Amino acid sequence: MIRRKWGNMAMSSKFKKCWVGVMDGGYARFYRYERANRKLILLYERDVEALQNLAEKMAEPSAGRVFDRFGQGRHVVERRNMAEEKIERKFVKDLIDELEKAAGQGKFEHLALIAAPRALGYVREYMGDSLKDTIIGEFPLDLVHVPLKDLEEQVDDLLNP
Repeated sequence: MIRRKWGNMAMSSKFKKCWVGVMDGGYARFYRYERANRKLILLYERDVEALQNLAEKMAEPSAGRVFDRFGQGRHVVERRNMAEEKIERKFVKDLIDELEKAAGQGKFEHLALIAAPRALGYVREYMGDSLKDTIIGEFPLDLVHVPLKDLEEQVDDLLNP
């Protein structure tokens, strides 16, 4: 579900010091949105690659096997790797801490978040009230690997419906 929260704000004030975050559970880029020329200026990016080595070390042993209900077959029981989830959560938590610090320093007044649905759920879980007050839109979309030119068009469409 797409959430927009700018209600009665004047169009000019809506985009003063506006940041756009594009992220999933392992990669994030943050941009300054310049509405006048509809451009995104990259501020910084983060990835979880450094934590991936830790995930491999923490990975669960191979999954168990179960018998089929019918016949003699056996198959692997699939389950989500808990180490991967912990790393995604830590990555998102660290990003939220950075954003709360930046908001407290006045680096941005408004924030639009475009995140893969699971990552957006983690963001909502960790976000404090002061950061929530800066959110002008939450978009459950995975646009992390979209080229900049296409991303600028998408962001423009999302922020200026």
